[in-house]
Amino acid sequence: PAPRFKADIDDMVDRFKSTQCLVFHCHFSQVRGPSAASMFEAHLKAKAPENNVDVCVLSGGAANFVPMYHTDETLVENFDAAFWGM
Repeated sequence: PAPRFKADIDDMVDRFKSTQCLVFHCHFSQVRGPSAASMFEAHLKAKAPENNVDVCVLSGGAANFVPMYHTDETLVENFDAAFWGM
């Protein structure tokens, strides 16, 4: 995860501690996404153990999700086909 994520994690826990589900990802969800999810979950349990946020990692990351769901406006907004090479 980016240094800013680490610096802001306490604020993120406060902001999202009442969220039902929080999904983390990176391009392939192999390193950064899972690492960020683990860090967030550890801070959440330490700071707000009574909360039951379902912390998830997007399987296959954005590389898998975007080609499959980029046309679904209930899941994706402001899709930029040129950015994704489509």
